[in-house]
Amino acid sequence: MNKLEILGKYFGCDSFRSGQETLIDGILSGKDVLGILPTGGGKSLCYQLPALMLDGVTAVISPLISLMTDQRDTLSERGINAVCLNSAASLDDNAAAERALISGRAKIVYLSPERLENPRMLSVFSKIRLSLLAVDEAHCISQWGHDFRPAYLKIAEFAENLPKRPIIAAFTATATPAVRRDIFERLRLNDPVTVINSFARDNLFFEVKRQPNDAEKLLDTAGFLRRMGADKGSSGIIYCSSRERTETVSRSLSGMGFSCLPYHAGMSAEERQYSQNAFLSGQCPVIAATNAFGMGINKPDVRFVLHYNMPASPEAYYQEAGRAGRDGKSAVCRLLYSDSDSFIIRALIDETELDGETAAFVKNVRLKQLSAMENILRSGNCLQNEILRYFGENSSKRCGRCSVCDGRTQLRDCTVEAQKILSCVKRMGERFGISDTIAVLRGINSRFITENGFDRLSTYGIMSDSSDKEIREITLELIKQGYLKQSEDRSLHFTESTPNVLYARTRFLVRLPIQSSTAEQFTPADAVKELLSPPVQYDERLFARLKAVRDKVSSVCGLPAYAVMPDNALGEISSVKPTTADDLLKIKGVSPEHFRRCGERLLAEICAYIKEIS
Repeated sequence: MNKLEILGKYFGCDSFRSGQETLIDGILSGKDVLGILPTGGGKSLCYQLPALMLDGVTAVISPLISLMTDQRDTLSERGINAVCLNSAASLDDNAAAERALISGRAKIVYLSPERLENPRMLSVFSKIRLSLLAVDEAHCISQWGHDFRPAYLKIAEFAENLPKRPIIAAFTATATPAVRRDIFERLRLNDPVTVINSFARDNLFFEVKRQPNDAEKLLDTAGFLRRMGADKGSSGIIYCSSRERTETVSRSLSGMGFSCLPYHAGMSAEERQYSQNAFLSGQCPVIAATNAFGMGINKPDVRFVLHYNMPASPEAYYQEAGRAGRDGKSAVCRLLYSDSDSFIIRALIDETELDGETAAFVKNVRLKQLSAMENILRSGNCLQNEILRYFGENSSKRCGRCSVCDGRTQLRDCTVEAQKILSCVKRMGERFGISDTIAVLRGINSRFITENGFDRLSTYGIMSDSSDKEIREITLELIKQGYLKQSEDRSLHFTESTPNVLYARTRFLVRLPIQSSTAEQFTPADAVKELLSPPVQYDERLFARLKAVRDKVSSVCGLPAYAVMPDNALGEISSVKPTTADDLLKIKGVSPEHFRRCGERLLAEICAYIKEIS
């Protein structure tokens, strides 16, 4: 079979996505390749399809056991023999996988980079023809990346110690120019065919919102989930910064009537598997998780990703946010953050387990990434453009799909307000933090104020007409723009640049929410209302019935609903109403494997429906 026949038979597609065919052709011509494709861009197909056409075996280096097993199981469902070699499998299972490789029964093997350090692996792979070595999540090879994995540094040496060096294909979704250079050099790629797709995700709506504490975050989250239809089955992920917070958020949302399960590394393997399966199958539409969840999880119909806390880097944020809308439909990426997030991340960075010069280098990189993340969140510019710029892609056109570009914020001249804040910080002796400064500016009557004599300051009550939130936003912007700084005890201090604003040598501009009823009524869900029900050209009644049939099959066979039949395909089926197997298989996205699982049941439901309405 040629590549298009394989694409249709095993992967249920009739065309390639951007960049896929170039990378596949490069591999089939015997060249190394480097593919930088955004999350949802179809990286796995770029090595899975050539694996079926090459004579030998394809080995896939993967960082997570859950990612390996998920891809292996998906391939097995498509009739492709794939195996895993990992520490979670028994000795007997690993031995059976090795035998399948040596005998030629398995075409693809997934393994971790650490396993290559075992001398036995060199012996096993010396007995087979390793045609292709695919390196998934290749950014893990770079200390400039957000998931540095030292074992990735051994991959090139392993490949060159084999009787014949295989083709090396490297893939990742998030890589800055520095990370791309590291991938090229450390994998020792030989004149690779390179595809770097745009990092822009035109179907994602990005929103950033500051919430000062967990109570307000939780209320905000519950309201957002209702607007997104999570109480009616719309699927989404909530990323939390800690295991404890994951449990708290999951428990609280469940108490509010949402179906939500936790997922984190502190749970048992059985508990994690249960949560993952319930989410993938659609039985539980929302999962609250740490960043341990999601890498490589192929659930296309995630309608929203909500970050409950600020991620530690733009790479982590974009990779996690990119798990929304992988089916190409619109989705919302909402990020809530508070002042404490940065301090917590900095504390974790200080606790790095690496030693010596490596630790110092990695710590410095992590701090730069955190600073970049902070700048993106507090930016007065288009959020999507700020993210793209970080990854080395420049765009001057406003996206129209983020909370900066949607008309709910405006750039305000806050020079006078900034001068009041700076003056108050000075009169308080540069010894107190944001909350205490706000209390003085608003004229709060408290024991703390009177005991320190702050009620006698000229700045006492000078901003009584402003809200806590507004003063806090302006103060944080002063810090971001370098006109104030915070010490380790979080007290505010002047900088060399402070006089420029204090004495009106420069204007101080801040992007703030528009305070109007129109702005308050707008929500990100307004940008994706069409997602919560099938498009108007679908027969919605039939769609609902077909979806019920599909979901029942999913529950019985223990497979994710999208693996039984994708929503996109169900929508077109409800519109076309095919009544024969041949017609059903002509529907885009319906593969022979999809038909085998539920095709006859769907056809029976369509015929019954047509009879009812005729």
